[in-house]
Amino acid sequence: MAKTIFRRYFGPDEADWDPRFDYAANGEEAGLTMVRFTPDTVIVRDQSYKPTRWARDTQVTSERQPP
Repeated sequence: MAKTIFRRYFGPDEADWDPRFDYAANGEEAGLTMVRFTPDTVIVRDQSYKPTRWARDTQVTSERQPP
């Protein structure tokens, strides 16, 4: 499931993904669990990462950035 989500935002080539997300490639083997939660409040902080070439080409990241 994590790979499906990451492919949507980072593109199909896992080699282009930010290294901080390498765990998605072997999440099940590493015993990681996907968690869904619904917050009561939200605080926004800049947790930027370098977009992959696919994300830049398809403008996925531009949808989230202010004009």
